[in-house]
Order: sequence, then structure tokens, then C-alpha cells
Amino acid sequence: MEKALILLKVECLGEDCIEEVLNRVKQKAEVKETGMTFGEYDVYLIAEVSKSLEMTKLVMELRGYPSVVSTTTLLIVG
Repeated sequence: MEKALILLKVECLGEDCIEEVLNRVKQKAEVKETGMTFGEYDVYLIAEVSKSLEMTKLVMELRGYPSVVSTTTLLIVG
């Protein structure tokens, strides 16, 4: 089992874009927790997968969202 904290930078192209990204991310089965942040990143999520390849696929999918300009992934150990 692999667990990660994923941080997203969102560029707003319209009203409520951060909420739209949050709602879309919450629908993913791998995502266990989400929220908004203040500072360099706009959204955080905690994801849990069984294989590293699944984490890579999830992050690549998140990067494909139109409002997401960058991601940072921190693997959770222990």
C-alpha cells in the first residue's frame, strides 16, 4: 500500500474553480481526504493506492485537469 500527500496549484479560469477541482478530485476512489489551503498551493489531497504505478497514473490524470498548473507529490512513510 502506498500513501501520498498531493498538492495542487490551481489557476482560476472562472468563478469557483478551486471548488470545481475539489469536487472532481473527491470522486476518485484513491482519494481519501481533500481540502483547500492558503499559500503556495491551493488544494491538498491524500491518496492511497496498492501499487506505485497507480499513484503515477493518478498524478498524471490530475495534471491533465485544465485548471491545475502544477502538482507536488510527497510520499507518506510509516
